[in-house]
Amino acid sequence: MKIINHRISRIAENRVGKLRELCKKGVKSYEIDLQLCKDDIVVYHNFTLKNLSIFKNIEDYNYKDLESLEIDNLDKLFSTLESLPKINIYLDLKGYNDKLIYLLLPKLEQIKNHNIFIQSFNYNFIKLITIFRNNYNKVWKIGFITAGYMSNLKFNVDYLVIEKCYYNLYKNIDIPLYLYTVNSPDELNKTFKIEGIFTDYPENF
Repeated sequence: MKIINHRISRIAENRVGKLRELCKKGVKSYEIDLQLCKDDIVVYHNFTLKNLSIFKNIEDYNYKDLESLEIDNLDKLFSTLESLPKINIYLDLKGYNDKLIYLLLPKLEQIKNHNIFIQSFNYNFIKLITIFRNNYNKVWKIGFITAGYMSNLKFNVDYLVIEKCYYNLYKNIDIPLYLYTVNSPDELNKTFKIEGIFTDYPENF
């Protein structure tokens, strides 16, 4: 079972600079959030800056303004990845603007030495990435994230990411299953196989 650091690290959430330190400690898998700002792709989870006591949306800012708030962009992430040993990168794509996909894909091709997983709640993102991957013979793995139970969902993806409280309802699906956010072994049911978990406390596993 893969143990995946949620948002890189709970101590330095989505801070790209933390990757080097964690890799030296042997951490092999990371979930990293990506979304659009006004002129770039940034590494950030929330759509607003309210956790910084700024009540505005990420999409309203140019990257140079966000950089001053210690928010990293895609270029910094990818340049950091070039210097790291092979790891598993789970890119969690946020939002609904297809521009994110068209900006991301050309740059994603630069990443050769890591295992790339791409996932989103937005199924249109998933469809666009799948078309590109299939047309250009890429080896990325593509996953869909669900919130709740979706009985009529057709799983035309490589893996599924679900909330931990619903995993008993998905135990008979025939594709790899990941759970979020699992912070204790007690939250897992050992009766069927889980491909991986996203966790804030990897040291518990």
